[in-house]
Amino acid sequence: MASTDELFDADPLTITTAVDFHIDSSSAMETTRAAAASQLTTTTHVYDTHGIFIHPHWYQFPLVPPIWHYSMGIFITFVSIFGALGNLLVMYTFSTNKSLRTPSNMFVVNLSMSDFIFSIIQGFPLMTISCFTRKWIFGKVACELYGLIGGVFGLMSINTLAVIAFDRYNVIARPMKASRSLGYRRAFIMLTLVWTWSTAWTLPPLFGFGAYIPEV
Repeated sequence: MASTDELFDADPLTITTAVDFHIDSSSAMETTRAAAASQLTTTTHVYDTHGIFIHPHWYQFPLVPPIWHYSMGIFITFVSIFGALGNLLVMYTFSTNKSLRTPSNMFVVNLSMSDFIFSIIQGFPLMTISCFTRKWIFGKVACELYGLIGGVFGLMSINTLAVIAFDRYNVIARPMKASRSLGYRRAFIMLTLVWTWSTAWTLPPLFGFGAYIPEV
């Protein structure tokens, strides 16, 4: 911006241009401030509908467009329904076919059970409803249980896959020894360790070590 002395020494055209530029800049600045204030008010209002358990970290990001919420809701609905039906079919087949009740297949059934529970709890209907309402509407306690169940059965699926991989390695690398060593008792002990390990890593947030909170 030009000083007062420079404006008096300049020709009228220069003075007019400088004054116009100053007015336009001030007007643009006020418009920008008004838009920012409006955006801040809108963002704060939407975030407040989630309750007190939104981490301040998410306030620095713009809101996700509604189309992405709706698209995710539709996608999660299909994945959850088909995932639940598929894993339910595996458990039904195992329970009705006696020849499939082997120690190795106990791992497969445990994997199907954990994936089935994960599908019906983490997907449809809770996440579907949250996607279409664009917020978590089930309260703080349900949010913590949602995170706990997702953590337990998510880790259980991963750990069960690791146990299945270990079992398949033994069958391929040491076929004679593997067939004799893996019995129902050993399979049950391994699955008990999987359940214990998965649960132990997901309980601390309920006792103040971290927290289960929504992501915006």
